[in-house]
Amino acid sequence: MTAHRTAHSRFDLVVRRRRLVDALVGASNYIADGRRRIAGAALLLAAALLVASCSDDKPATTGSTMSPDELKKECADPKWKEQNLGIWYSVCRQPLRW
Repeated sequence: MTAHRTAHSRFDLVVRRRRLVDALVGASNYIADGRRRIAGAALLLAAALLVASCSDDKPATTGSTMSPDELKKECADPKWKEQNLGIWYSVCRQPLRW
């Protein structure tokens, strides 16, 4: 009977080890599937952003240009300077002289 019990115990041990290995492999496959899903979702999001960034929009047309006389007049007007300070700094302001 001892030989039978020993063989039976070894068989149980082998079966338990196999179940443990199967459980661990199944868990790693589950994790790998999750990573694949996350990678797929990230790829889909990146593709959607690329498609959304492409459009048929044309650049805005520029307004009419001012004549040099009108520009001098507007640059001298303090009220116009307050309302259009960004334009005033880029067009009317005299550069610093060192």
